[in-house]
Amino acid sequence: MKVFLVALSLLLGILPGWAGSKYESRITSLENEKWWGGMVGLGSQMPFKDLRLFDLAAENLNNQNVPLLVSSQGRYIWSDKPFSFKVENGDLRIYSDYESLEPVLAGNTLKDAYLAASAKHFPPSGKLPDSLFFSIPQYNTWIELMYNQNQEDILKYADNILKNDSLLAYSWSTITGRNIMAISISSRSVSPIRKG
Repeated sequence: MKVFLVALSLLLGILPGWAGSKYESRITSLENEKWWGGMVGLGSQMPFKDLRLFDLAAENLNNQNVPLLVSSQGRYIWSDKPFSFKVENGDLRIYSDYESLEPVLAGNTLKDAYLAASAKHFPPSGKLPDSLFFSIPQYNTWIELMYNQNQEDILKYADNILKNDSLLAYSWSTITGRNIMAISISSRSVSPIRKG
């Protein structure tokens, strides 16, 4: 039994580092280089020093993942597909099922790295969202309640909005066949959202 437990411990210690991926990249950090990115939920641990293996495909930490890492020395790593990564003594290890990933040198600063990655992989469209997104409050049960959407908490949320904002009016209707309410909240002073 003791031999089995030792073998199991070794196996569990090796598997996370291997991650079963086709491609592994070992990226040595430059002098004084720090890395950010991957998961917004890890923001308090950035810049990374040591970080256990995180899989962008399997661990979404509140739907805030992006396959982008940026460094203080102007380098970035991007993939159109999710990858796994960990940090050991400031150095990156990246595992991918799709491609070998290497850093791109874009300049000398974190800003240079981000701007280059953005220009190449997710350039801004130059179009502004509808002005209603900036001119009236946006209420969203998904943000407020996350995964625990339920009638009681949705009604409490709507009641609190009404108690704290006298310009709003709301209505509700029961969704057919379900024990949940759909709540529509709108401002009396705003015209309907434009289509198109």
